[in-house]
Amino acid sequence: MNRWNAGYPSKQVIPSTARNSLPSQKYAIWKLRMWILLASFVAASLAAAPVATTAAANTTDSGAATTASSNITQPTTNCSDAIADCSKYANLCDKPEYKSVMVQQCAQYCKLCDVTCVDRSRSCAFWDKFGFCSSRFYSDQMKQYNCASTCKMCPNSTQLG
Repeated sequence: MNRWNAGYPSKQVIPSTARNSLPSQKYAIWKLRMWILLASFVAASLAAAPVATTAAANTTDSGAATTASSNITQPTTNCSDAIADCSKYANLCDKPEYKSVMVQQCAQYCKLCDVTCVDRSRSCAFWDKFGFCSSRFYSDQMKQYNCASTCKMCPNSTQLG
């Protein structure tokens, strides 16, 4: 021990919680980025894959056609509510994560008729929180295909939300 560090520990003492939190935060961020990257590859591969011809189309009471192989809502010309108690769910009409469901179930009540631009992924709102829509890593085509409404990439008035 010399006179310059007399009375002080030779190494800086960092509490174990602070020492361990930074690597775990970096790992959590890395893991989230890898998950988003993997999800984008899966979405891109699903977009490129042909839709199975054996999937029968079902039509809901609101006229929205959905297939067994996807949850994509198609625009309808018949605008009606599929359920009777849409007023109970009025608070969900404007929430991006519920838009595709509300188009199918309460299109008339929520004033979501003739919507042609919807999110194909249920994760768009989550992805956007982490910069998916503003990222230059993902192509505009991928953003528009998967999250057109959330990323505000809809033409004219066809945007949902």
